[in-house]
Amino acid sequence: MSDIIGPSERFPALEFDPELGDSVSPLLHVTADDAPTLLIHGDQDELVPLSHSENIKQAFEEKQVVHELIIIEGAAHGFRGEAQQRATKNMVEWFLTHLLNRPEAAAH
Repeated sequence: MSDIIGPSERFPALEFDPELGDSVSPLLHVTADDAPTLLIHGDQDELVPLSHSENIKQAFEEKQVVHELIIIEGAAHGFRGEAQQRATKNMVEWFLTHLLNRPEAAAH
């Protein structure tokens, strides 16, 4: 966590006392009552390492939280073109299944 905290002109929200890092880390606050969570990550993301999604996926598994990690090959941070279409399709299916309770959507 400490590797992403600190002075940042691009991301001023990360400018806080590193000793507070654990208190705001989503990874350290996963609980069994968390909502179903969809993670979509590009394998070429240079801004947020794929390991961040993999680590929270593991935490969801340990707490038995319904989740899915979709890794989009060739996609960087912020999806474009075909990667964006794939991400959107997966989000719609996830929302239909988990927010509207329509499991038949997963079959599409």
